[in-house]
Amino acid sequence: MRKLPLSFVLILLFFSVAFATRGLIISEQTCTDISSPETGLTWCFDSTNGVMKRWNGTSWVTVTFTTTPIPPSQGGTGVDTSASNGLPTVNGGSWLVNTIVNGAYAKGGPNNTMTFQTTPIPVGDGGTGQGSFATGYIKSASGVLSAVTPVGTIDGGTGQNWSASNGIPLLTGGVASLQTTTNGNYLKGGAGNTIINQTTPIPIGDGGSGLATWTAGAYVKGNGASAPTFQTTPIPATDLGTGTPNTGTFLRGDNTWKAPILTIGLVGSSSGSNYQTTSTTFVDVDSSNLKTTQTTTANSTIVVWVKYSFVSSTTANADVALLVDGAAQTQFQHINNGTANPTGIFVRYTVFSGLSAGSHSFSLGWRAVDGVTLNMANQSTASPDVSDNSATVNSTRPEIIIQIIG
Repeated sequence: MRKLPLSFVLILLFFSVAFATRGLIISEQTCTDISSPETGLTWCFDSTNGVMKRWNGTSWVTVTFTTTPIPPSQGGTGVDTSASNGLPTVNGGSWLVNTIVNGAYAKGGPNNTMTFQTTPIPVGDGGTGQGSFATGYIKSASGVLSAVTPVGTIDGGTGQNWSASNGIPLLTGGVASLQTTTNGNYLKGGAGNTIINQTTPIPIGDGGSGLATWTAGAYVKGNGASAPTFQTTPIPATDLGTGTPNTGTFLRGDNTWKAPILTIGLVGSSSGSNYQTTSTTFVDVDSSNLKTTQTTTANSTIVVWVKYSFVSSTTANADVALLVDGAAQTQFQHINNGTANPTGIFVRYTVFSGLSAGSHSFSLGWRAVDGVTLNMANQSTASPDVSDNSATVNSTRPEIIIQIIG
């Protein structure tokens, strides 16, 4: 251990005597030998241990010297910057060294830090986000600028490169496409704003004939939605009208095959004896001579004329009607004469339709409502009637003429 020079020691002793212990560094073998040290002002070099001590008011405390780097609290950086390259920042008393990236931009980071933004600078930082742009229009998409060719439909372009295209442009849902046309075909609108090429011949449903060629000398016959056919002569009867052509039908002016009007004439028996009934429900006057069964269609119209007469002394309350299938279809007359005799010849007619297709019976019917005997003439006279052209005729017998049309 190196000893202090005698002159230095004498000087220390001098100042110790002159100024006591205030603000001096005193060298002693043992610092406790110093009398009346002052707190924070008296320093002692312990020559025995070779350390510096200071009086803290109660004891001698060994003074330790901070190694480098000097901390921030002492005005240093606290960082050995001997080999550092970069941009220093201070954050909460701590020094940081930000390495500078060649060609990058410095950008402030959190907590007073610095970051270096590599190029290209993003859109969010005011840049373009692109290092270079291809030839074309510049467009911002999702915050990123990019070159767009061809320009899309949403930007007023077509989204297609038409440089080598041939055809008709078509937009479908905002997408532009090219409709290729076929030589010799017609263009036809399709579903979803599309266009299709219609081959020839144009079908019936589109206003065409559906035929590529026509047969010379033949008639064209329609087949609904299918292509027509060529009908050679003679034209079949079934093509002249609707209905069933046969020996029992004829073609009417409305182009329908119909049966001719059927006329049936019925007359009473002319037995000389009056017809009588006391039935309170409708019954046939003469089921043998004044009743017929015929077949009708659902469209048949039936026209009926009847002639009958009541003899004297008839005071019954009764009804006369046309019976169809045993039920009153049309009531011709109601008799309610308790004082006068309803004598004379009566002529009635009726027209009706709506019968179901099939077989039906037609007859002259009557009933005695109060059960009193009802008399209908069935006599022979010399007067002519519609049912007999002979010299001797029977005008007082009942007669029925039935016409079935259609």
